[in-house]
Amino acid sequence: MMHYNNKVFFLCLMLFSNISYGAESLYFHCLTKKGDVKLSVNNGKLTYMIKSDSSVFSYNSKGDKFGGFSHNLYSRYQTEYTRVNFMNGDYSYSLFSDYEDNKKNAGVMVTYNKKEYIYLCSKVFINKLNMLAPLLRCNKDDALGCA
Repeated sequence: MMHYNNKVFFLCLMLFSNISYGAESLYFHCLTKKGDVKLSVNNGKLTYMIKSDSSVFSYNSKGDKFGGFSHNLYSRYQTEYTRVNFMNGDYSYSLFSDYEDNKKNAGVMVTYNKKEYIYLCSKVFINKLNMLAPLLRCNKDDALGCA
C-alpha cells in the first residue's frame, strides 16, 4: 500500500510542478545581452520568445506534440547537456543548459550561414529544459543524441 501512495505522491508532485499561476507553464527564463529569453507552454503551444528594449521575436510550435521543436540530452557522471532546438527559415536556434566540472552554463545559440552566435545567460530564473525532453522528438542529426 505504501508503494502505491509514493507513486501517487510523485505523480502529483510532477503535475503540480509544471503548473504555474495562469495558463502558462514556464520551462526556461533567463537574461542575455540580447534580451529576456523565455520558453513556455501556453494553450497547448510551445513558445520561444526573446524580448529586448526595442523588439520582440517569438516562435510557436506547430500541430501536435510541439511540432517544429526537438531536443537532445546527454548525461554521464557529473555531466549533463540539454538542448531544445528549432528552425526558423535559415536560422537554427538551440536553447541550452550545460553542467560539467561543477560549472553551469545556459543560453541560446543561433546559427546562420554556418556562423554560430552564443548568448549566455547572465541570470537564470527558471531552467527546466530537461523536463521538456520526453515531450519533444529527438534531434537525431545532433551528435549529443537523446537519453
